[in-house]
Amino acid sequence: VDVSGVSILAVMREVQVPLLAVLLLCGCAAKARQARGPQAGAGPTAMVPLRLRRPAAIALCATEFILGAALLLTAGKVGAGPPASAVRAATALLLGTAAAALQELRSRRPEAGCGCFGELSRTPVSRRVIARATLLCAAAASAIGIPPLRMPGSADQAWLMLAAVAAELAVLAALSPEIGQVMLRLSHVDPCELREVPVGRTLAALRDRKSTRLNSSHIT
Repeated sequence: VDVSGVSILAVMREVQVPLLAVLLLCGCAAKARQARGPQAGAGPTAMVPLRLRRPAAIALCATEFILGAALLLTAGKVGAGPPASAVRAATALLLGTAAAALQELRSRRPEAGCGCFGELSRTPVSRRVIARATLLCAAAASAIGIPPLRMPGSADQAWLMLAAVAAELAVLAALSPEIGQVMLRLSHVDPCELREVPVGRTLAALRDRKSTRLNSSHIT
């Protein structure tokens, strides 16, 4: 279907680049905040050995930041061609790997959250979260080979682009349990003494203490 000479499919492919960049940078910011606390090993990084969880979380955070920034830098004419295609292919690879890792995490540690957006992603990994990662992987793959992004040439094209962004955001919101966490936090805040603290977070806090590390051989 064409609107003012522009294919709807082409518009859908174009909007993936800024959307993916924003999501990766937001995920990076949330993970960076979490990496300083006791939950640095949340998400798929919880499957690696304890001593490697924080480095793995930092590496994942850095990868998301680099790819998010690179998507923005290669969106225009400056990075058109092979550089843009390479960045989008790397983004698709990261998201595809994330989908596979979440499936493995769901089978091995069904109580663990995905950690995609830091502490907001505490709910156990569900099929919705895996579907979201798969959808984003397909979105990144679909953006490979599109021409440099440009401003809409008419009001109809602008409205079409806004509609495409709104539709995809609605789908992502339906697949994101973090929306419920955000609404819960905005509507109600428990006092510290009544807040639920996941067992994994408690154990991670204990393991991070110097006294625990020094006496680890005596602790079961």
